[in-house]
Amino acid sequence: MYKLERIFSKDIQAEIRAWIGKEFVKYTCDPFTFDNHVYQIVGLYVGGYCYKLTNCLEKIDYFGADEEICFLDLCRCKEDAIVSGLKNQKQIDISVHRKIHRVELLIERQYLKDLEGEEFIYDFVRGFSIVFDDHYELAFEKTDPFSEEIAITRGESLTDNFQGMDRGEDFDSGCQFLCERKKIIIA
Repeated sequence: MYKLERIFSKDIQAEIRAWIGKEFVKYTCDPFTFDNHVYQIVGLYVGGYCYKLTNCLEKIDYFGADEEICFLDLCRCKEDAIVSGLKNQKQIDISVHRKIHRVELLIERQYLKDLEGEEFIYDFVRGFSIVFDDHYELAFEKTDPFSEEIAITRGESLTDNFQGMDRGEDFDSGCQFLCERKKIIIA
């Protein structure tokens, strides 16, 4: 059995827990060109600290094949670490100035048992929503395992409306594929 877990560490989850009651000042990202997707990095400014949210390619064993897959990562950083992944791209600041009520973290598990009986399990962060005191939400979502884009949406009940789960249509009919999601509320 092959298992890969790429969820936020306990330390990062503790950092997120410390966001509760703090002001979300702004986020920094590449300009929105055609839609609400940005490339590879978003800077989050919360409670006097800067955090770097990334969605970068990594070469892994993905269901028995060497593939480059993207994973969301979050870390505290210095402000000068927030730089576009695109050459000569000037980033923009989006002001928020709202108090954080809770964070909803969405974990996705993909399970495959192939025709030879080999099992693969992948747990990763699909995205998260920051819910503010006025119930307004701001969400950051990884929409495709092969894309370095991060979708940024605003509204209500956002983690419940993240892009649909993989159904495993690309696998042979004799394979067993399951995709599940679990929401973790940090309040």
